[in-house]
Amino acid sequence: MSGKPDSPRVLVVDDAPDIRAAIGRVLGSRGYHVDAAGTLAEARAMTPAEYDAVLVDMRLGAERGATLVDELIALDPKLASRCALMSGGLLNVPPGVTALAKPFLPDQLLDAVRALCGTGPTAAASAGQEGGRGVPAPRAEPAPESAPSAGPAVTHLDLSGLLRERERAAVADALHDGPVQGLGSAVLGLYLVREQLPATQTDMLDSVATQVSDAATSLRGLIARLSPPWLGEPPADIIRNQTAWLLTAPPLVDIRPGADGMSQKTARLAADIAEQALFLASGAPAAGGQLPHARIRVQETGPALDIETTVSWAPGDPRDDDASGSADTAWRESVRGEMESGLGADIDLDRRPGEVQVRVSFRSQ
Repeated sequence: MSGKPDSPRVLVVDDAPDIRAAIGRVLGSRGYHVDAAGTLAEARAMTPAEYDAVLVDMRLGAERGATLVDELIALDPKLASRCALMSGGLLNVPPGVTALAKPFLPDQLLDAVRALCGTGPTAAASAGQEGGRGVPAPRAEPAPESAPSAGPAVTHLDLSGLLRERERAAVADALHDGPVQGLGSAVLGLYLVREQLPATQTDMLDSVATQVSDAATSLRGLIARLSPPWLGEPPADIIRNQTAWLLTAPPLVDIRPGADGMSQKTARLAADIAEQALFLASGAPAAGGQLPHARIRVQETGPALDIETTVSWAPGDPRDDDASGSADTAWRESVRGEMESGLGADIDLDRRPGEVQVRVSFRSQ
């Protein structure tokens, strides 16, 4: 594409032709020499290590763009500073590699490329957000811990967790391949059109571009929530993040004797159990009512793990109408029995007006 012979060379690797073309037009208009590839094979044939900057989409159909970045880093670790991974949800970014969250604005793209080429400020921290909004800055994924193997209860939860991870990954991929790519192309296209208009005619276009950008930010947040919440986070955050979707606000989490001594495995296990306990405490879906508030207390004593979840709701909630002997109570008892059987744990349920408390006790060894 366009650019002077001595211009910085940029390789764009993306399976979406519209995205490749839009990025090429933005960079080409600023004097960069841009080449594009739609697959890993095409990119490898272009000798990517010789480019000043390499922009790679995280997902290339059935292929993963991170594979190309890993190959370049294996060839020369210094090449990490020339690479950027692009996606609607970025969690597996190798150290030293720039993260560019889709959809991005032309200025964010240009800042990132200038940084990769060594001609501008580092853009990794800012490229994933728009004016301070959006999802948290991407984080590198630590080496996964081995799955717990402490008996039937853990095996049951592990299986559920693996199925959920796979389902979430499939949904995140579908969102990336569909709306994220479409919004990414639309945002760049709108700003390219804007450059051709007189200043007096850009107000409406700016308004539309802002709305599209805001929609994209919300979508990135959704993709981030579909990602596993336990990657390197403190135990209380692991529990809080996994259970927040069931509640009006993230729960208060109290870990005893202290979170510092709790392993990631135990925190994941506690989060899985707390999530099921909150579902039980919240009552039958048919009962209606607003999402409740909750407190979660986790007590780890050797191999014993006690998890106490307390949910509460505002006075007048429909769940208070089922004080005794109702279908909601029968539903809770049925679910409690299934949980005890599946977890191999003792579960106590205490119901009071405006509040339900579930206590789960089991030994992890």
